[in-house]
Amino acid sequence: MPVYKEVFSTLNENQYKALVTPTANVLQILAGPGTGKTRVITARVAYLLCEEKLPPEDVIVTTFTKKAANEMKKRLADLLRGCTPKIDLNKLFIGTFHSICVRILRSFGKHINLDSRFKIADDTDSKQLIKRVLQDKFSANDKVKDSDVNEYKYFISACKSKALLPGEVPQDLSDKAFEDHIYAYSRYQKSLEDNNLIDFDDCLLLAYKLLKKYPQALKNVKHVLVDEFQDTNLVQLELMYLFGLNCNGKVTVVGDPDQSIYGFRQAEANNFYRMEEHYVRGGHQVTKVQLTENYRSTDSILRFAETVMSTKQKSKREPKKLNSNTTQNTPVYFDAYPTNKQEARRIAEDIEGLTKSYKYSDVAVIIRSAFLSRMIEQEFIHANIPYIIVHGRSFWELKEVKLMVDFLRAIASNVDWLGYSRSLEFVVAGMGAKSLENIETEFNKQRNQGHEGNVYRILKRFIKREMVGFNAKLREGLQSYVKTIHKARHILKDDEGSMSELLGKMFDRVVKDSNLVELVAAKKSKGKSEEDAKNEIRENLGELKNQLVTFAPNEEILEGENNTASPFLTQFLDSIYLYEQNHYKQSQENDDSSGKVTITTIHGAKGLEWPIVFVPGLCDGILPSKYVLQETNKMKRDAAMDEECRCLYVAITRAKDILYLSYFAETEGFYYGSGERKPLSRLIRGSPLQLVQQREHKELSGEGFASANAVAKNFDKYKSRNAQQVVKAYTEFSHIPVAVPIVFTTAKKMHSKIMSGLPQNRLNPATGAPIDGPLRKKAKKRLGMGRPLRPFPMNK
Repeated sequence: MPVYKEVFSTLNENQYKALVTPTANVLQILAGPGTGKTRVITARVAYLLCEEKLPPEDVIVTTFTKKAANEMKKRLADLLRGCTPKIDLNKLFIGTFHSICVRILRSFGKHINLDSRFKIADDTDSKQLIKRVLQDKFSANDKVKDSDVNEYKYFISACKSKALLPGEVPQDLSDKAFEDHIYAYSRYQKSLEDNNLIDFDDCLLLAYKLLKKYPQALKNVKHVLVDEFQDTNLVQLELMYLFGLNCNGKVTVVGDPDQSIYGFRQAEANNFYRMEEHYVRGGHQVTKVQLTENYRSTDSILRFAETVMSTKQKSKREPKKLNSNTTQNTPVYFDAYPTNKQEARRIAEDIEGLTKSYKYSDVAVIIRSAFLSRMIEQEFIHANIPYIIVHGRSFWELKEVKLMVDFLRAIASNVDWLGYSRSLEFVVAGMGAKSLENIETEFNKQRNQGHEGNVYRILKRFIKREMVGFNAKLREGLQSYVKTIHKARHILKDDEGSMSELLGKMFDRVVKDSNLVELVAAKKSKGKSEEDAKNEIRENLGELKNQLVTFAPNEEILEGENNTASPFLTQFLDSIYLYEQNHYKQSQENDDSSGKVTITTIHGAKGLEWPIVFVPGLCDGILPSKYVLQETNKMKRDAAMDEECRCLYVAITRAKDILYLSYFAETEGFYYGSGERKPLSRLIRGSPLQLVQQREHKELSGEGFASANAVAKNFDKYKSRNAQQVVKAYTEFSHIPVAVPIVFTTAKKMHSKIMSGLPQNRLNPATGAPIDGPLRKKAKKRLGMGRPLRPFPMNK
């Protein structure tokens, strides 16, 4: 029996219902956290291929990240073992919205006058072009601030996410600032066109325009599946409609509106409702299947999470009743501390106590704001707890990686001015803004005369003195640069050796000839020896080289027109630009059996899970963020507050066995908001707090207290500046019955014997008595997805 049939037989009732829903119906699978979403959508694809006999090239599957697409293909390969006839998964049209749209544009872009040889502008490219537009119009004599560039970039991205080009944005003629933004958008778009570039948002916007004009591009498509549908924006929603246009709306979407936390990327949690209304108006039957069996968290965690959503979210929402598949039901713990330092110290002590039954890698500290990690890291270092941080710089943002990618861009194309300009500026001594302007002027002159433009030839003309403006030293540097490009291209033309061997040889030659390691190390060795900096740079370049030589270009599967033959380097560079950097996550697999504790932001934790989760900093001004609380527009404030609520929901539902929540009244040290008095987060006030277990702490004097007045009294002993604020916060939930006195601790380092097994201050939710003995044994880990992170260097 084929593997897929065995797997189908193990699905629960609702999962199986989602699997076999008639393909003629529009299907929405509402998959709460831990309900087997990935398993179900993978099974649905297998069902379409094996039972419905759809050709893989006629099925579109969109995922949120490239990594998720690769993971799904691996799972499908396992599922389809034994299936006859054998299905070629290389023909499956699977990837992110952006990667799928790029493939469509390369094949059919001529229908909207798009040159199929376009390059994709990365974030640096976009900011550079926007900055130039702003300098030309607004700040000829003043330096344009990065904050201005970011503001205009956000505006342009917001317009494109709604499928609006400059002339299509509704204009308010009385709003001069708005007119300026429209002008900048228009000039920026013209700059992209002049350089044969499209930006990240254009991948979607131009594909939308193309498919509106030429829907025959996808005439072969028979079914469309969209994973993580809650994270789609409006243009992605419209693209989904267009993907399914030729198959009469045969669409399956999977997601959870409660986990929509990418509003800053224009994601729309309401797309589920918009989609339903759209297809119902079109006469389609919309089937909804809610997955309710949770295979991750305890019942207490699920009840707390649902209470937060049902009592705090204001927008339209369908209630969830998730059933826990585990019999363990440790309570959700809640702690309140005078300062973030005491909170961090207690988290460190708790983790030390848990290591008798769990590994460090079973623990995550999930934070809303990056500044919260500083105190936690400090306490972890003090306690010698190994950890990794997820919110560090992405691999693709490292200087040596970006510079080498720019070299590859120059090698791949003679018309990629931005790739040339950045690598020239960095490696050629004396190459400043004026010299670059001379080269760019000649390049633009060629393009304005109807020629393609050729940066490589222009550089050679400057070297040969056919063009004036460069001194001998600069010409010498240019000659070395051009020779590096020439040698690299010559290596790639060699007939001897495999493609991976030639790419590796080319890569090493560029690194050596450009003196790249030494140049970057000279600017990167601050705080470390130059040799350590060089070793780190070599390691990072080694990883980039590995990615290049092992890269497998996608097979073009669109039918109906001749496919565009893209050079290998172009396809590799495309894959880099399309990579989702916000999901640069740590794989939870670790060679060290004890592993490391993960410190991550909520967005970095999405899609992952840990047996033990700490969620600190539950204060107004942090979660929800102070920017949300300061919003004066009620509609925007309510929408933003709902997203903050969903952020908390995502953080809570990462926990499998034990969840610790905590609040601090005041920050210590040189931190954002230091000295501010923070109320308890409004997202857990009231009903949610009735479902938590407030823990007993041992205070220095040994005194306990159970009332707000006692809290104030004890805080006065420590000369806290925040006593009244804490009194107010505790008064809000002082009516809640507790099994033990509420007391605070200075979080003094506890002896390892006290912390062995389960710490003695864990309480039985029924009796209030301390729980002794070990915790539940570690469950089998479910691995997350993403690139490996470099561990934070620990002091031995």
